[in-house]
Amino acid sequence: MRSRPLLVTAVLVGVFARLALASTVPGNFDQASYQVVASILDHGGNVYAETARYNYGPIWMYVIWALSHVSTWTGIRFDVMTRAALTLVDLTDSLVIAAIAARAGFDRTRAFLAFFLNPVSILLTGMHGQFEDLAALPLLVVIWLSLRPQPAWKGWPSLLCSLALITKHIMIFSTWMLLAWVFVPVRRAALYFVLACLAFIASFAPFLPTGGPGIMQHVVFYGGIHGLYGLGHFAPEVTFPLFLVVMLALPELATRWHMPLVARMELAAVALVALIPGFGEQYFILPILFASARRSRWFAVYTVAATVAVVDFQLDLTFHVLAPSLLLLNAVWILNLWWLAHIVLSHITRCSNAPQVVGNPGALLGGTSACDVGPGQTRSELVPRAEHICDEVTQDQGHPESEDASREIAPRRLLSPNDDQGSQHVELG
Repeated sequence: MRSRPLLVTAVLVGVFARLALASTVPGNFDQASYQVVASILDHGGNVYAETARYNYGPIWMYVIWALSHVSTWTGIRFDVMTRAALTLVDLTDSLVIAAIAARAGFDRTRAFLAFFLNPVSILLTGMHGQFEDLAALPLLVVIWLSLRPQPAWKGWPSLLCSLALITKHIMIFSTWMLLAWVFVPVRRAALYFVLACLAFIASFAPFLPTGGPGIMQHVVFYGGIHGLYGLGHFAPEVTFPLFLVVMLALPELATRWHMPLVARMELAAVALVALIPGFGEQYFILPILFASARRSRWFAVYTVAATVAVVDFQLDLTFHVLAPSLLLLNAVWILNLWWLAHIVLSHITRCSNAPQVVGNPGALLGGTSACDVGPGQTRSELVPRAEHICDEVTQDQGHPESEDASREIAPRRLLSPNDDQGSQHVELG
């Protein structure tokens, strides 16, 4: 109850900051592109056949079309209306992130504040108006559903992951990581991932055949700005193969390292920003979205660096001076590499040093043994509150609030799949 005034104040400050930027900063190229898309839909045209300025799945075009009509009806400038709508999406994301934090054993109020008052989130919504926050929302809901003590209907993860992918396909590797957690073994997760990709492809059917070339050129093969950022700047010839192999292998590696769900999603987002060949400043929001629940020191340092880079890049777009931005963008890239290395090494170390649990120290953290997931089961059915349990086992010394929480938890007992046949319990203490 004591946090309620703080949350109300945070909501007011976060909304005001976003709307203040939206109303004072003119719409950028993307905002103008949204207006072009809305105009094409107004006369019944095929967006993918008539413009090269739309690089996403169909869902967002209908959202901005609806917002253009609301803008006309209310008299509010279209670019302001778009960013105001995304402000509501940010608020919804923050609420779901807070719920995830509570399920995972972290402080929900701090998680809410970490995203909604995050300057990267405020700047990208209030100034840029991109919609990674909307595309990530279905994935955040799946994370929350997967951490519930009573698992939801098994079809929800597949449907919501497909929705995220159709909204914006930058979410493809986060979708793969999430499905690989929810559905085991990996071949079953791969099946659902293929189904999600097929749903993404099928969403373009109404725009074929005339929109086919545009879909291939401006959506499928669109990859942001190349040659400015990260490996795409220093080693462009090896960047894409390396990126693809690592991102596809991450779920299996995360399982071997016994990473809990929230940590896995943070790993996927940080790896994407560290290794992606092309650049878009809106990508900087991805680690913020999936790391706000846990909030490490790296999260804080990354927030500062990404904030400076986003502000500088926006100023450079206005004054056409790119040299400082190249330095700052690649400083963020180097920081992401260190963050990625820290996540991997810390979990490998914690796995090797974790106290022995009955049978297998990784049993509750995504490994095999007493908590094997049987055919037709999801991981969340056997590992309720998996994040919280993981923090008890690994005893993350870098996360004081996790330590505080773990002291308040009585020893837990988790049934193995065959417990009704008298199998031994797995006990944590």
